Amino acid sequence: MSEKKVATKQKLLAEEQTEVAKHQQQLALAANKTAEEQRIIAVQNEQQALFAKAQSDSARSLAEQMRLIADDKTILAKTEAEKALAEKKAADEQRKIAEQQKKIALAASDSAKTLSYLAISQSLCFKATQKFDDSQLNLLLALQAYRFNSNYGGYSRDAVLFNALKYTQTIANPKNGIAVSPNLIGSAYVSGNNLWALCKNAEIIQYTISTKKINSKKPIKEITIPVKYAFFISESELVFQLEDKNLFYFNILSGKLMLLKGHTDFIRFAARDKNNEFIVTGGRDMTVRIWKTSIGENFQTIKLNDRINAGVLSANNTDLFVGLNNGEVIKIDVSTLKQTKVSAKNLPVFALCEYPDQSFLAAGYADGELRLFDSNNNFKAKNLNVSGSGVRFISVNAGSELLAICTDDKVIKIFDLKNLDKNPSVISDFNQKILHFRFDGSKLTA
Repeated sequence: MSEKKVATKQKLLAEEQTEVAKHQQQLALAANKTAEEQRIIAVQNEQQALFAKAQSDSARSLAEQMRLIADDKTILAKTEAEKALAEKKAADEQRKIAEQQKKIALAASDSAKTLSYLAISQSLCFKATQKFDDSQLNLLLALQAYRFNSNYGGYSRDAVLFNALKYTQTIANPKNGIAVSPNLIGSAYVSGNNLWALCKNAEIIQYTISTKKINSKKPIKEITIPVKYAFFISESELVFQLEDKNLFYFNILSGKLMLLKGHTDFIRFAARDKNNEFIVTGGRDMTVRIWKTSIGENFQTIKLNDRINAGVLSANNTDLFVGLNNGEVIKIDVSTLKQTKVSAKNLPVFALCEYPDQSFLAAGYADGELRLFDSNNNFKAKNLNVSGSGVRFISVNAGSELLAICTDDKVIKIFDLKNLDKNPSVISDFNQKILHFRFDGSKLTA
């Protein structure tokens, strides 16, 4: 019985051992399987590592190739930059050479131009000494010669130019003037080849300049008192005042004579509008009066604060400029009668003149000062000391190129408006006081 139990136990133990052996075998198989799997994974990892290394080697090789390419491009770019810099330097040198050649060409051109104008100046000098019917042409030729000589560096003491200027001054000398009448002339007017003059005895004289002949002498029959002041307001019309202060309008062609009643003292200027609608006068009674041309009616009176020494009606038919004894220059709108002060000075205004192109207003003063007011710049003034005595009359030629003044010391000075720094031409041997003075076309009448 006990042996049977032992055998049973041994059998059971053997079965257990068998199960353990099977289990151990299964564990061994599982371990083998795991090891195989690990080996496979290791192989795969090795393959991946090799692939990664291959990729890294490839990337490193590509980077090296790119570096080499970049180095090549850097070298090429540097070479190109050096080439471009060299080309720029060469271009700069060529430009400098071209600029130098241009300067040389311009200098040669300027030199040729200068020589050309100086040659023209000499030619004009010779022409200025020739005889012309109108001596004013000699003066203009000599003046242009002087301008060319001055502007293009000519010799300031050129003998040919000096002789031309001296000749033109000689033929313009008052001693070579026109003997129109033995009576004192109150006013004169030049148009083309004709000269009209009103004498103190109220005689109207028409004179032909080229032939030096008097065509007619016509007294104003109604007038028996000597003429004190006279002003031609057109070729055939004039305003004059007698010594008894009576003021008249006279038309030479029609013979129409009108008494202009209003002023209580002598007038100092008279002007007519370009539409022949009104006449403007002003004088020592400190009034400006506007008259209807057709009937001589005084329809406007403008009172000022001092006596009027000079006046000029602008070409625009609206602005009237007057110069007062207290030194003021006043602009008056003849349509609205509005007054605007242009300038003030503590010495009397003796003369006014507007440039024909309306660009400037010229004013002459008792101390010999000339002021040029810029009409386009709020009448900003340029002041010139032109004489040691009072500037009595001013006239500007039609082209607004020449300005002439007449002074109390019986001197006429002609200025080049394009170059006011140059010395003026001077006519200085008048033996009588100049009562009236003006440019009429190409002629200077005094």
